[in-house]
Amino acid sequence: MPDFTVTLPSGKVFHIEVKGWFRQEDKAKMKYVKLCNPEVDIRMVFPRKNKKDITWCEKNGFPYSVGVVPKEWFYA
Repeated sequence: MPDFTVTLPSGKVFHIEVKGWFRQEDKAKMKYVKLCNPEVDIRMVFPRKNKKDITWCEKNGFPYSVGVVPKEWFYA
């Protein structure tokens, strides 16, 4: 279950996962969820910048933000 599910007026849906401590087992789970559901839009939000987590998101194709949910996400 995602932390938040957002449905835009256009009908587009995306899910937000908020991660304070992004453990290895969480990373493995997120990769598996994406593998099994490639059409699902999952985005990550971290409370503080952590180079390892950001690099992991970039490598695995997860949009991410640090500190806030970007308002741009709501206008896609």
